[in-house]
Amino acid sequence: MRLFVDTHVLLWAVAESAKIPGTFRERLEASENEVLFSAASIWELAIKT
Repeated sequence: MRLFVDTHVLLWAVAESAKIPGTFRERLEASENEVLFSAASIWELAIKT
């Protein structure tokens, strides 16, 4: 399954935040799933840094 995540979820996933519900975290971590995010997320992170 392909999971397209937004900037908030990308940050929370990298920081291992408890804000991501357990079932969704399992999907993010499952090796059979492909996690995708927009290049705009990187741009958004850069301008907010």
